[in-house]
Amino acid sequence: MSLGSLQGLGNILFSVFFIILVVNLLGLLPGTFRISSHFLFSMSLGVPLWFALLLIRFRKFPITKFGSYIGTGIPISLGPPIGACEIIRTIMRPLALGLRLAANILAGHVITSLVANCLMYVVLSGRVSILIFGLISFGLFLFEGAVCAIQAYVFILLLRVYIQEYPV
Repeated sequence: MSLGSLQGLGNILFSVFFIILVVNLLGLLPGTFRISSHFLFSMSLGVPLWFALLLIRFRKFPITKFGSYIGTGIPISLGPPIGACEIIRTIMRPLALGLRLAANILAGHVITSLVANCLMYVVLSGRVSILIFGLISFGLFLFEGAVCAIQAYVFILLLRVYIQEYPV
């Protein structure tokens, strides 16, 4: 890989990281639409990048790429099942990447909503423990903000690992 292509890839990965981070953090604001918890959002970021990588790799080295799915030194009878398993593994990677991001963000939003509903119940009932639930809610909000940043970082980190596995 040339230095120019590494810099271009770094710019793309940084842009995707920033998009995921901003959308995740905006989803924490009350009354906003939480787009980052939808599977289609994360798939629209991961699949095109992964698919472009595979297309470039197949275009430059078609025989080598197909050969890497089967491997060397195995019996001929095991070639097709092992190749099918490797192709399924390759297809499942961006799906797992997107599902992981959406599920973790959705879980955090659900927990935040449940704590906020509990806080509203406590506030409306006039109990003395409003301060305790307020501190818990604020701490959970800070924790969820950190999770948003970590999820954006892990998404890019896994995408980078997948890219390094198939050098162009």
